[in-house]
Amino acid sequence: MKHDWMMDVLADLKTYALANGLPDVADHLEGVRHSVLRETSLATDGYGAHVGSGQFERHPEGSGNRNRA
Repeated sequence: MKHDWMMDVLADLKTYALANGLPDVADHLEGVRHSVLRETSLATDGYGAHVGSGQFERHPEGSGNRNRA
């Protein structure tokens, strides 16, 4: 995955947050990690998620890099 570096940085930031009494920040960083995983996996298969609907739509460009509301 070409975004591995981003996942490493997020993991380091979460570790720092937890070690320094910032549990809300750590929770937010976990949410960001999930967003990165979702968006990068969508970008590779050309599908985009409808935010909150659980449905998928094929992007005409096949990029899958934008959420559709």
